[in-house]
Amino acid sequence: HITAGIPITLQPCVINHEVSHQLGIASEDEANFIGYIACKNNPFSTVQYSGNIQLLRYCLSELRINKYEHISELEKSIPVGIKDDINNISKYWMSYRNEYRKITDKAYDTYLKSNHQKDGIRSYNKMVSLAIFYNRTLRKNDAK
Repeated sequence: HITAGIPITLQPCVINHEVSHQLGIASEDEANFIGYIACKNNPFSTVQYSGNIQLLRYCLSELRINKYEHISELEKSIPVGIKDDINNISKYWMSYRNEYRKITDKAYDTYLKSNHQKDGIRSYNKMVSLAIFYNRTLRKNDAK
Protein backbone atom coordinates (compact mmCIF):
# COMPACT_ATOMS: atom_id res chain seq x y z
CA HIS A 1 0.00 0.00 0.00
CA ILE A 2 1.63 3.23 -1.19
CA THR A 3 -0.14 6.51 -0.54
CA ALA A 4 -0.50 8.74 -3.60
CA GLY A 5 1.73 11.78 -3.58
CA ILE A 6 4.30 10.39 -1.14
CA PRO A 7 7.55 12.35 -1.50
CA ILE A 8 9.89 10.82 -4.07
CA THR A 9 12.69 10.61 -1.49
CA LEU A 10 10.61 8.15 0.55
CA GLN A 11 9.14 6.02 -2.21
CA PRO A 12 11.91 3.38 -2.48
CA CYS A 13 12.06 2.82 1.27
CA VAL A 14 8.27 2.65 1.66
CA ILE A 15 7.96 0.28 -1.30
CA ASN A 16 10.60 -2.00 0.23
CA HIS A 17 8.79 -1.81 3.59
CA GLU A 18 5.51 -2.88 1.97
CA VAL A 19 7.15 -5.65 -0.07
CA SER A 20 8.67 -7.04 3.12
CA HIS A 21 5.11 -7.30 4.53
CA GLN A 22 4.06 -9.20 1.39
CA LEU A 23 7.00 -11.56 1.90
CA GLY A 24 5.85 -12.40 5.42
CA ILE A 25 7.53 -9.82 7.65
CA ALA A 26 4.59 -8.78 9.82
CA SER A 27 6.15 -6.46 12.39
CA GLU A 28 6.52 -2.80 11.52
CA ASP A 29 10.01 -2.45 13.00
CA GLU A 30 11.32 -5.37 10.97
CA ALA A 31 9.58 -4.13 7.81
CA ASN A 32 11.15 -0.70 8.34
CA PHE A 33 14.53 -2.31 8.90
CA ILE A 34 14.23 -4.50 5.78
CA GLY A 35 13.18 -1.40 3.81
CA TYR A 36 16.30 0.39 5.04
CA ILE A 37 18.63 -2.57 4.31
CA ALA A 38 17.16 -3.10 0.83
CA CYS A 39 17.76 0.59 0.07
CA LYS A 40 21.22 0.62 1.63
CA ASN A 41 22.33 -2.32 -0.53
CA ASN A 42 20.84 -0.96 -3.75
CA PRO A 43 23.38 0.20 -6.37
CA PHE A 44 21.51 3.47 -7.03
CA SER A 45 22.46 6.38 -4.78
CA THR A 46 18.93 7.81 -4.89
CA VAL A 47 17.55 4.56 -3.45
CA GLN A 48 20.33 4.46 -0.84
CA TYR A 49 19.41 8.03 0.10
CA SER A 50 15.80 7.00 0.63
CA GLY A 51 16.82 4.38 3.18
CA ASN A 52 19.27 6.70 4.87
CA ILE A 53 16.84 9.60 5.19
CA GLN A 54 14.19 7.26 6.58
CA LEU A 55 16.65 5.97 9.18
CA LEU A 56 17.74 9.53 10.01
CA ARG A 57 14.12 10.59 10.55
CA TYR A 58 13.52 7.68 12.93
CA CYS A 59 16.80 8.37 14.76
CA LEU A 60 15.89 12.03 15.23
CA SER A 61 12.44 11.02 16.41
CA GLU A 62 13.91 8.66 19.00
CA LEU A 63 16.31 11.34 20.21
CA ARG A 64 13.42 13.79 20.62
CA ILE A 65 11.25 11.24 22.43
CA ASN A 66 14.12 10.45 24.78
CA LYS A 67 14.86 14.15 25.29
CA TYR A 68 18.46 14.00 24.06
CA GLU A 69 20.01 17.21 25.35
CA HIS A 70 22.13 17.92 22.26
CA ILE A 71 19.39 17.41 19.67
CA SER A 72 19.40 21.05 18.51
CA GLU A 73 23.17 20.96 17.94
CA LEU A 74 22.82 17.72 16.03
CA GLU A 75 20.00 19.10 13.88
CA LYS A 76 22.08 22.20 13.07
CA SER A 77 24.79 19.92 11.65
CA ILE A 78 22.44 18.37 9.09
CA PRO A 79 23.04 19.83 5.60
CA VAL A 80 20.35 22.21 4.32
CA GLY A 81 19.25 19.98 1.41
CA ILE A 82 18.68 17.04 3.74
CA LYS A 83 16.80 19.29 6.19
CA ASP A 84 14.64 20.45 3.28
CA ASP A 85 13.83 16.85 2.36
CA ILE A 86 13.01 16.00 5.99
CA ASN A 87 10.76 19.07 6.20
CA ASN A 88 8.98 18.14 2.95
CA ILE A 89 8.39 14.62 4.25
CA SER A 90 7.08 15.99 7.55
CA LYS A 91 4.76 18.43 5.75
CA TYR A 92 3.43 15.57 3.64
CA TRP A 93 2.58 13.44 6.67
CA MET A 94 1.20 16.43 8.58
CA SER A 95 -1.23 17.06 5.71
CA TYR A 96 -3.02 13.88 6.80
CA ARG A 97 -3.42 15.06 10.41
CA ASN A 98 -6.80 16.34 11.51
CA GLU A 99 -8.93 16.73 14.62
CA TYR A 100 -9.48 12.96 14.70
CA ARG A 101 -5.76 12.22 14.95
CA LYS A 102 -5.84 11.04 18.58
CA ILE A 103 -8.74 8.71 17.84
CA THR A 104 -7.22 7.22 14.69
CA ASP A 105 -3.78 6.90 16.31
CA LYS A 106 -5.32 5.09 19.28
CA ALA A 107 -7.31 2.79 16.99
CA TYR A 108 -4.22 1.95 14.92
CA ASP A 109 -2.16 1.47 18.08
CA THR A 110 -4.79 -0.98 19.37
CA TYR A 111 -4.88 -2.75 15.99
CA LEU A 112 -1.11 -3.25 16.02
CA LYS A 113 -1.14 -4.48 19.61
CA SER A 114 -3.94 -6.94 18.82
CA ASN A 115 -1.70 -8.26 16.03
CA HIS A 116 1.13 -9.15 18.41
CA GLN A 117 3.06 -5.88 18.12
CA LYS A 118 3.22 -5.09 21.83
CA ASP A 119 4.65 -1.60 21.30
CA GLY A 120 1.90 -0.57 18.90
CA ILE A 121 2.67 2.60 16.94
CA ARG A 122 6.00 2.94 18.76
CA SER A 123 7.10 -0.31 17.08
CA TYR A 124 7.96 1.63 13.89
CA ASN A 125 10.79 3.43 15.71
CA LYS A 126 12.30 0.19 16.96
CA MET A 127 14.00 -0.18 13.59
CA VAL A 128 16.62 2.23 14.96
CA SER A 129 17.84 -0.44 17.40
CA LEU A 130 17.92 -3.03 14.62
CA ALA A 131 19.93 -0.70 12.37
CA ILE A 132 22.41 0.12 15.15
CA PHE A 133 22.93 -3.56 15.96
CA TYR A 134 23.27 -4.44 12.26
CA ASN A 135 25.82 -1.71 11.55
CA ARG A 136 27.84 -2.52 14.69
CA THR A 137 27.91 -6.17 13.66
CA LEU A 138 29.10 -5.21 10.17
CA ARG A 139 31.90 -3.05 11.59
CA LYS A 140 32.93 -5.79 14.00
CA ASN A 141 33.05 -8.34 11.17
CA ASP A 142 34.98 -5.94 8.92
CA ALA A 143 37.59 -5.49 11.67
CA LYS A 144 38.31 -9.23 11.74
